[in-house]
Amino acid sequence: MQFYSSRMRRLAASVGVSSALLFSAVSPALAVTTINLNVATGGDLTVGGNTILGDAAADTVTVNGTVAGTTRHVDLGVIGDANGNELLILDTVASAVNELTLANAATGNNPTLTMSGGDSAVSLSINSKGTNSSVIFGTTNANADRIQILPQSATANDPFNGTITSADLTAARTWTFPDATLTVAGTNFAQTWSATQTFNGGISTATFTVNPATKDPIIIAPLTGSTGDFSGTITSADLTAARTWTFPDASGTVTLLGNASTGSGSVVLATSPTLVTPVLGVATATTINKVAFTAPASGSTL
Repeated sequence: MQFYSSRMRRLAASVGVSSALLFSAVSPALAVTTINLNVATGGDLTVGGNTILGDAAADTVTVNGTVAGTTRHVDLGVIGDANGNELLILDTVASAVNELTLANAATGNNPTLTMSGGDSAVSLSINSKGTNSSVIFGTTNANADRIQILPQSATANDPFNGTITSADLTAARTWTFPDATLTVAGTNFAQTWSATQTFNGGISTATFTVNPATKDPIIIAPLTGSTGDFSGTITSADLTAARTWTFPDASGTVTLLGNASTGSGSVVLATSPTLVTPVLGVATATTINKVAFTAPASGSTL
């Protein structure tokens, strides 16, 4: 049974009471109660059964007091906007024990969305809709860039979680990505570089170490403390096959073709090397097979 405003006024007039008094007297017995006139009461108002506030979508329901207790919504109940469109849909889960707690904040602090509930550890799952859909974080500042998290949406494999985490930080840290499209390189798996990479170490300990498991590491250590800064490039000729250049198990300086080099070590050549227009220094030997030689004052012929 529903009482619209005109009917309630007529009924109230026929029995000699106000509309508000009639409503409070008969509403507990109604299975469905429709309130579509102003009802003012100084005490508590209890309405049993299904209750409809307003008989049109344009009606406004104003609550000036505090809503106490638990407000319940039907499964997939909708909180709409001013036009009646869905703003928030509430999905019921059977035997739910975990929920969201939303807190506002005072000046200088941030509002908080907290995962709470009966479980000791509660995470937050955010599911976007469709292929190539993502979660985007931004600010209200004009022209501010946004950060987009885009899960891989192919269906070739079963879904797994990709976790972004950190070590136990000892201070606030910032990890900055460059203004370029790239693939992040890891420190514990094979990586192919397709562009020039620059590795910078400390002021006096700038080194790059290649350290394969169970092998001797190779350390590239540029000279530090020099008067000028130049680039030293290790390159190769146009190779016709895979080549390996092996350094000996000894410390030393690499000798290059076309450059004068001095040193105290020995150079061992092949058994029968071919020398092309070599320049030999002045002989210092004075005997050959016990035959003594004496340098004459002028030129001589042997």
